[in-house]
Amino acid sequence: MAKVEVQRTISTEPAHFQRMFIMFDAQKRAFLAGCRPVIGFKACYLKGPFEGQLIAAVSRDANNQMYPLAMGMQRFLDVVSQVDD
Repeated sequence: MAKVEVQRTISTEPAHFQRMFIMFDAQKRAFLAGCRPVIGFKACYLKGPFEGQLIAAVSRDANNQMYPLAMGMQRFLDVVSQVDD
């Protein structure tokens, strides 16, 4: 499953990236089949020309190892506006 959102203020302007979410079906099936029912989130801020926030969701498998579930990216301006609200 992948979802990408863009924002377009005027229909003639190019679209601007807002956020993205990626989760593969195999990861979802493996989580439901053999991982512990606990999900942890970790986020970090990206610097450079593509400022934003990178977010990862992880769980623990049967061997107590980290298991990646999904990842996402959000534009930095959206993060700041959500904190101010």
